[in-house]
Order: sequence, then structure tokens, then C-alpha cells
Amino acid sequence: MRIVIVGGGIVAAYMANALKEQSPEHEVVIVSKETYPPYDRIHLCSLVNGSQSIDEIALPLPEDVKLELDAEVVQIDRTAKRIYTKSSAFAYDILVIATGSKPRTLFGIEGVQNAVTFRSANDSACIAERIKGKNVVMMGVGPIGLELLDTLSTIEGPKKIYLVSRGRHLYDKAMTPSSVAMMKRIYEEADPRVEILLEEEIVDKTIVDNEITKIVMKSRTIENPFLIFGVGISPSADFAKEAVTVDKGILVDEHMRSCDPSIYAVGEVAQLPDGYIAGRVKECTLEADAAIASILGKESEGFKEFVTIDGLKVGSFLLADVTSTRYDPKDENNEEIVISSKKEERVDHYITNTNRLVRFIGDCDDISIFNKHRNCQTSFGYTDNLKFELIDR
Repeated sequence: MRIVIVGGGIVAAYMANALKEQSPEHEVVIVSKETYPPYDRIHLCSLVNGSQSIDEIALPLPEDVKLELDAEVVQIDRTAKRIYTKSSAFAYDILVIATGSKPRTLFGIEGVQNAVTFRSANDSACIAERIKGKNVVMMGVGPIGLELLDTLSTIEGPKKIYLVSRGRHLYDKAMTPSSVAMMKRIYEEADPRVEILLEEEIVDKTIVDNEITKIVMKSRTIENPFLIFGVGISPSADFAKEAVTVDKGILVDEHMRSCDPSIYAVGEVAQLPDGYIAGRVKECTLEADAAIASILGKESEGFKEFVTIDGLKVGSFLLADVTSTRYDPKDENNEEIVISSKKEERVDHYITNTNRLVRFIGDCDDISIFNKHRNCQTSFGYTDNLKFELIDR
């Protein structure tokens, strides 16, 4: 059986390794638009500050996995069971789409020398090479943007570093005002070049000879900028729309099968029946496991959502974000408990729903509470019989 995987990220490499380990007799081919073999995107910041090279963050692949690089798939022929790039065609018995997501921008930046997204090794190289003496403007305040901010503050190159939020939040909209104020203060005090702008946005820009010379914001004008977009992503599924059913992502069942039983989708490009789209490595690899079981004819319940755990270094402490599958930010039954300490510069944010903890954002050291109290009911004084369900699901 010939299994062709489209995509060159963590999930593609994970699937290739797992397939070869479980059924080495099958032929596995990776077709990727990337210039480089699969690498760990989690460590893109290390390419920006030069602490690691692209070879050092490369993901291992079995020697007998065929790798096609600089090959962007533009068409799928379901009848012929072939995929097409601009210059080649590849036959498949099973096709796995693992193309991930594509970054959004606020305006077109193709060909612009001092504007990039932050999704690839090439983006990292561009940032490292071109930020010297520039006023860096980072649009987007999610985890990746904050990690990049922390990285840039360790580099001598930028003249100034602006982190821009259209709203009043950092990291996540669930963050409390006290948490945002604390994070803002920590980042700005750590590096005098850093300025975090809340409720701010780009209203105009000047582009001369493929370079942005000026960015006009609501409160100020920034000249000699280097612009980095981190304003969100969307599934990279445009090329598949004529072959399979696509909503936001490629629609799949719990075994990650599309409407064509020979075509699977996993990771950020796949959309489950309830609208769920994975966004973290653990979830994506669990989807890959479900797809592999189906491809190899093994018994499996399919993909099940799981507790998600994220971490972000903020100054001297590690911010932990633990989220239950039951968490719905729009649920009116959510109740919030905030415990703050100015002395220790930390804020713990508990979100409960019907006496169940559904999300925790706070100091990583406090996550030990979950292990201490899991599988039991406990009283915290501020809410009776609060069940710690996060770790149990």
C-alpha cells in the first residue's frame, strides 16, 4: 500500500514514523511545500535568536520514507488517486492531508521586504536578518506572539519592540485585567525597548519600493518599521475543496476520514463533526493515531478530545493553562475565581462551571493542586464541593 502524506510539519513526521514502525511493509511518501525536511515549529524562536540551527530542530524520519520538498500540492484527482503539484504527480492508495494552517495578515504582504508572518523557518530567518535597527511592530498577542516578544527582547538588533493588541487582553481573551496588567509590567520592565499597546491598531501605512516606510496607528506613527503578523490562522485546505468537503477545515469523522474513504485529514487542517479543530501538538498526534488505526485496519474508538495543557514563560514564572473538554467560553454558567499576589507577582485564574473546574490559568507551581485533589471533591472555602475534573478526562 502506498500512503502519501501531504504536509511537512510535526504531524506529517509523526505519521510517517508511526506508520513505518507499525507496518514497515507499506510505502510512505511525504510531499511538502517546505524547503526543509520536517522540523519542530515549536522551536522557531531558537532560529530567530540563533540558539539552534534548522538541523538541530529537524525531526527524524525513517530512511525508507520518500521525501519530496518544494512541492506544493494544487489538485487532488480522487478518481485517478493522484495528487498534482505544479510540476509533478504522485499516485496514492491512501492520502493523508496534514497541511496544517496558514497565517492571516491584515493586508497583503507578498513581496514586501519588511513584513512577515511567523510560521516557518524562512520567516524566522527573515526576522533574524532584517530587524537590526528597526522598530519592530508585532501584531497579535497570543502565545506565539508573546514567546517571540520574549525572544526579541534578548536580541540587540531591534531599536524598539511594539506588541499590539486590538483589544485589552494578552495571551487569551479569558485573561483577567489584573493578569494582563501584571504581564504587561513584567515584559516592559524586563526590556526598556518593549512597549505593549492595548486597544491599538494599524489605520494606514506607506509602502515605497516594496518596503513599508511608515505605519500609522490610532495613537502614534511608527517609522522605519519591521512588521510581524501573528493575528490568527486558518486551515490550509484550499487545494482540497474540489475533492473533499471543506467547511473551515476538511470535514472528517472520528477516525479522521473525509467523505472519500481513501482520503484522511489530521491536525489543524481537519474539522470534526462538532466543529472542533485541533490546535496543539498533543491533539494533532492523537488525531494521527486515530487515522493510523483506521488506515491499518485496527480497532479504535477514534479521536477523543482531551485535556489541553499549555505553558508560557512570563518573567520569572511559568504560566500554565489547563483546559477541560467541557470548557466553553460562551457558557453563561461559567464562574471565575481570581487569586492574586502583588508581592509574588502572580495571578491564578480559576474558571468553574456547575462546581467543576473547567479551566485554570496561572502559576505552573499551583498546578500541583490538581494532582493532590484529583479523583476527589474538595472545599476551597470560596466554592463548596469543587470537583477537579481537568486531569480526569
